[in-house]
Amino acid sequence: MNSTKVKLSNSKTSQQIGVIVSSIEKDFIDVSEIITQDRFPYLLCLPAENVVALLDFTNVSPYEIWYFDEEFKFSGKGFSLISSKGSFRIQTRAKYIVLWNRESQYYKKYGAFKCDEISLME
Repeated sequence: MNSTKVKLSNSKTSQQIGVIVSSIEKDFIDVSEIITQDRFPYLLCLPAENVVALLDFTNVSPYEIWYFDEEFKFSGKGFSLISSKGSFRIQTRAKYIVLWNRESQYYKKYGAFKCDEISLME
C-alpha cells in the first residue's frame, strides 16, 4: 500500500484529497486486513477481470463506502456502521472503492462532498 492524492469532482467543483491506495489481487477481500489506520480514506483498486468482488466488513466500522466504475464514475454508496456478532459482507461490481472512516477528521471535512467521479493525481 502506498499513499497518493486523488481528485474528487462534480459538475461545479473539485477537491483534492490524500488516500492510501491498495491494489487488490483477489475477488474476496477481508477489509479488516487492509485497514491499518483511520485518518486517511482508502482507495481499493479491484482486478479488472473480476465481474464481482465480495468485501468482508466484519468488525470494520464505522465506514462509508463509495463505489466507482472502471471509468472512475461514481456509482453508489454503502455503509458499515455497527460492529455486532456475525459477519457483514458486501458484493459489488465496482472497480474502485473509497473507504472513509466516519469518525475521522478527514471525513468530517470532505465526506459530505457530492462526488460524481474520481481521478488519480500524478
